[in-house]
Amino acid sequence: MPNFQPFFRIQEKNQEHLAVKTVITPHVVQNMITMAKFDVDPIQVRVSDKLGVTTIGLGLLDEQDRREEVVPISGFPRCLITDNLQRGM
Repeated sequence: MPNFQPFFRIQEKNQEHLAVKTVITPHVVQNMITMAKFDVDPIQVRVSDKLGVTTIGLGLLDEQDRREEVVPISGFPRCLITDNLQRGM
């Protein structure tokens, strides 16, 4: 996969058809390395229910098997609307 780029896969738990894939561009990675800054455009998360539990995974390339592998990000799954309400948003 010579054109592989890392990505986030965001979805409601057990609702793969609602998954959103957001590519992490080389520019974003370069800013992380040189400026310690992580900045991506806002991501719209689709859920079937306001209280739907959301998962976020980081998609990387498994060099040994030459395939995409999505690993869960710490702190997820969780309910995003409840998080926003608790913060007063």
